[in-house]
Amino acid sequence: MVRLNNKGFTLVELLAVMVVLAIIMIIAIPSVMSTMSDAQRGMFKIYAEKVLNKAQEAYQSDVLLGTTSSHSKNYGYCYSLREHLELGESSQYHGYVIITVDSKLKPTFYVTLTDTYFSITNYTYADLTNPATFAAASSSITDTCPATFTP
Repeated sequence: MVRLNNKGFTLVELLAVMVVLAIIMIIAIPSVMSTMSDAQRGMFKIYAEKVLNKAQEAYQSDVLLGTTSSHSKNYGYCYSLREHLELGESSQYHGYVIITVDSKLKPTFYVTLTDTYFSITNYTYADLTNPATFAAASSSITDTCPATFTP
């Protein structure tokens, strides 16, 4: 009598396992991609807040030292990401912060920022509370302050 070797798996069993794994991946991948996109959007929002905070610090320091004229424009003040805010550690981000001052000397900060995934133009702190409105990345945003500005 011939003994059969029944210690391994059959081809059908291996294919069944592969089909089950493929179905699990098809179900899981969209969820993972959505989570990654939300994380990238959240990181961009956090960096935009960091830029606004750094601009506030720089502006307040310049006001106290009387050196705001070096950032003065016809619409207010402008701080570029790399030159004035010293946030050039990552070439992934480009942008600037514009500061307008009303008649009561209250400053309003507007951030324009882009990275490889998202961009914002003239956002204030309140605008950053809804990161779902961030636009796609823009190659037209640079680190150069604009000549004109309209809030």
